[in-house]
Amino acid sequence: MHTDPKQLISESIILKDCLNYLTFKKIPAWRNNTGVFSVHDKSGTRYIRSGIAGSPDIIGYVPAKDDEPAQPLFFEVKRYGGKLTKLQRNFLDNAKEKGCRYAGFGTLEDLMELFKEGV
Repeated sequence: MHTDPKQLISESIILKDCLNYLTFKKIPAWRNNTGVFSVHDKSGTRYIRSGIAGSPDIIGYVPAKDDEPAQPLFFEVKRYGGKLTKLQRNFLDNAKEKGCRYAGFGTLEDLMELFKEGV
């Protein structure tokens, strides 16, 4: 049994490729870090939550064009064959329900598909 070489590409590499693509397209976007991290000091260890659970890896906006206002961009990076968690699915579904045209998940190819119509 052979493994598809695409499945060997890490999420961190896909994330970098997606951010580079957005930079090339002149779409302001940044890495959205979420999770919990620990802080150690003389009083002990504290845990601090950052971000909103389920929020995507990349947040940005598609600049205004002609008569259209700027549009938010939300993209959750996944390895080839990766699946969204329930919280991630809820976040993206809610964004789409509210009219966000640029909300999706997957690989660089999936991100490029969001912009197929000419951004």
